[in-house]
Order: sequence, then structure tokens, then C-alpha cells
Amino acid sequence: MKQMTIRIFSLCLFMFLWNQQFLIAQTVYTIHSDQVLHSVDEKIYGQFLEHIYNSVNNGLWGDLIWNRSFERSNGSGSWSHEGDEIVQSSNSENVRLLFGDVNWQNYEFSLQARKDGGSEGFLILFRANGEDFYWCNLGGWSNTLHAIEKGTPGVRWGVFGSQISGSIQTGKWYDIRIRCEGNHFQVWVDGNELFDFTDNTATAHLSGQVGIGTWITQARYRHFVVTDIASGDTLFNEIPTLEGDESPVANWQKIGTAQISSKTQALNSNSCLRLVNSQADEAGIEQSGLNLKAQPYHGSFWAKGKTSGNFIVRLMQDAHILAEQSLSVPGSDWEEFPFELTPTSETTNGTLRITLNDTGTVYLDQVSIMGQDAMENDEFRPDLFQAVEAL
Repeated sequence: MKQMTIRIFSLCLFMFLWNQQFLIAQTVYTIHSDQVLHSVDEKIYGQFLEHIYNSVNNGLWGDLIWNRSFERSNGSGSWSHEGDEIVQSSNSENVRLLFGDVNWQNYEFSLQARKDGGSEGFLILFRANGEDFYWCNLGGWSNTLHAIEKGTPGVRWGVFGSQISGSIQTGKWYDIRIRCEGNHFQVWVDGNELFDFTDNTATAHLSGQVGIGTWITQARYRHFVVTDIASGDTLFNEIPTLEGDESPVANWQKIGTAQISSKTQALNSNSCLRLVNSQADEAGIEQSGLNLKAQPYHGSFWAKGKTSGNFIVRLMQDAHILAEQSLSVPGSDWEEFPFELTPTSETTNGTLRITLNDTGTVYLDQVSIMGQDAMENDEFRPDLFQAVEAL
């Protein structure tokens, strides 16, 4: 047969977490169709390559960082304090924050709420005790309806009573008041009564906390007051606390006293990370579980913000510093901060730490670090290539 030359574009898929970016390289293959060396079994169809189960991310691809664009949240949303407001800034579904006493019975719960962005409105919880709860879903169902929903253990919550048409505007503060008296409930928004309903006495939730939440929406809340109906005593009149030091973004841990939260002013995709350092001590984020060799590592992150301090980037093993580099302060626009670190020893549980060494507020996105061996192998892990070749 005649020799055939076919020009083929090879497509290399890199998964930057959930975001796909494609690098296309031209390769020329010469196929000698008259020379049959081996036969292929008809039951062999090829292999499927995906980012799940480490086949690309922390697998074939040489980048060491998980959740490098801060798109995946940790737990229920991303809550933070801004002055007298409490803010939820992730795009997650079914985000809830409860506060108060599960033994509260007859009370009025009032607050103000404002939508910052997203698809729907507010979730205002009352008589909540675990999976026993009611919530007032304002601007639900793609911001078209208001309704009361009831949750019971083992049963997904559902609409209690009737839905009414309504939506929540972005950037507007709403006054919300909910009255719970026995099995009788009332809801007002901006002084207008939306719901007046009575639950079945045998199945009604007769005590529980209050709470706030969102569904694929960013929102902020303030002026929380809970009043006992019988005595008129104030049961709650403060900003809800955020307990624990858990990071709001998956795969990253918080370092120091800085406040970190997920924000939507992203360089890439939907989310970035905001770091607020109110003290002069170092504070920031880190990611552990990195397999580090004694070779150069090339990395970068993008940042913007306002601070008089510097970024400090380190590779570490527990508390021992393997390599570090100081980087300049960011400006008001997104800027890439490249770095190169060469650890002094090897470890299978290394840590990349990024900190701010002074007060300020900065935003981070697109963190990356890759070893020299992968850089020289078209950004693929050479050990996997060698393992496949050995097969």
C-alpha cells in the first residue's frame, strides 16, 4: 500500500480543578499501512481520562495543588463578619447558620437581609432543632416564589401551605419579622404580612432556634433580635458567632488569626479567597499532603488588595521550613506572583504555606506549584510515564 502521512492535532486536557483549559500542540505521524505489526483485540476500546479519582489532578498532571481556584467550599457555605453584618458569600446550595436556644418556644424573630448576588433569595429559619425546622424561603424557585417549608427527620423538607409569587432584589435591605406562638406562625416582609398559618398540633415544631441561610445566593444579614412573646424580654440581640477555625474552602487550612472567606470577585471562574489580617503577625493559608523532592518547584498565585506587608511563600515539613521566598505587595488589580522554591530535603507530607506579614485585605486566586521534573516532561508526572512504559 501507498505510504500515508496524516497531520494530527493532539489534544492535551489539563483539569485546573473543575475548570478546563486546553493546550494544543501539532504532531506529525507517518502511518505505514502496509506494515502490520500487531493485531488489536476487538474487545479493547481505549481508556477514559478524567479528573476524578486522581487520574489527572494529583495524577497525570504535574501540578500539586488541589482546589487551586477556591471553587469548592468546606461544609455549609462561607460565613464572615463585616462590621455589624454577617455575610454568606459562597454559591453553595442549602447553606444554614443556626443560633439561639433549642428550648425557645414562643418568640418573635426580626432581622434585616440583603441579597448580594446569585439565583435566589433568603432562607430564614425558625423553630429549628436539628432536622426539625421551618424556614421561610423568600425568592426561591429561581427567585419567583415565596413559601414556608417544613423539615422533619428522615423526610426532605417540603412546602407547607401555599406558595405566593414574589422575588428578592439584589442590593436592597429587607425588614423581616417572624412570630411563633404555639402552632400558629406569621411572617412579615417590610411590614406586609406574607404568611399566617397554623400547623397540626400533633406534628408542629413547638420549640427551637432561629437561623439564616441561602440557596445558590450570596447575602448579608444584620440587626438580629429575638423577643419572648409572653414576657417581652429580649432573648437575643447580637451578631451570631462563627465557631471554629475551619477554612471555608476545601483542601486549604487557615494559618494565624486572619479571617478568610470565599468571594465572587474572582480572577478565574466564580470564586476567589479573601484574606483579612487585622494584626501585624503573619497569617494566611496552607495546603498539606504534598510529595516534595529535593528539586526546584515553580509556582505562582494571583492576588490583589491593600496592605503594607509582603507575601511569604514557604515549603514546609511540619514546623520545619524547607524553602521560603518573600514577594512584593499586591495592587488594586489582579497580578500574578511567580515564585521558585527548592526544598532542602524530601518529604511525602510537605506543605505549601502563603502568608501575609502585616495588616491588610488581599484576594487570592489560581494557586499553582509544579516540580522541575514535571516541567521538563510537558507538565506531566514522569514517574507515571515510567510506570506506564514499564507495563
